[in-house]
Order: sequence, then C-alpha cells, then structure tokens
Amino acid sequence: MPAITVAASTPGHAPSSDTVTVVTKTGETVRGVSKNEDTFSVQMIDMRQQLRVFLKKDVASVKHEHVSLMPAYPEDQLSAEKLRDLVGYLEGLE
Repeated sequence: MPAITVAASTPGHAPSSDTVTVVTKTGETVRGVSKNEDTFSVQMIDMRQQLRVFLKKDVASVKHEHVSLMPAYPEDQLSAEKLRDLVGYLEGLE
C-alpha cells in the first residue's frame, strides 16, 4: 500500500540521501543530508535546508548513517485517507 511506504520512515531510502551528523570542536551538532565530502571538508544540507560547509580541521566527528530524516507518521496521526488528500493537494500544485 503506497500510504504505508510514504508514511513509514524506511531504512531502504535512496543511497544518495546519506544522513550525516557533524560535531564541531566547539560542540555544535548539526544533522542533515550529506552533499559532498573530501579530505578537507564536509558539505551538507542541514535540517533548515541550508547548505553548510565544515572544514575537517574544525570538526570533532562526522557520523554517516543510512537512515531517513523523514519522521514516521503512524496511522493514528496521519490516516491513509488524510495522506491521500495531502498527496492529491501537493500534486495539484504542479
């Protein structure tokens, strides 16, 4: 059922959507979607949809996880009917 696939936070999401958590040496923790990483930097889109670039010399740790940032919405919070209505509305915006 498509509603379950959309509503559930699935571990098998697209590999290009690698979740990354960066902790800076000053103690700031930033979580988001990895865009690029090289020897010197980590680039990501944070939870506020802002591009963030961290120099590795300023980073205490980088943790990559293959989990979705999309929260799961159980049936009691978002019924299949409400989800269909929402998807229909969003499709109408095109």
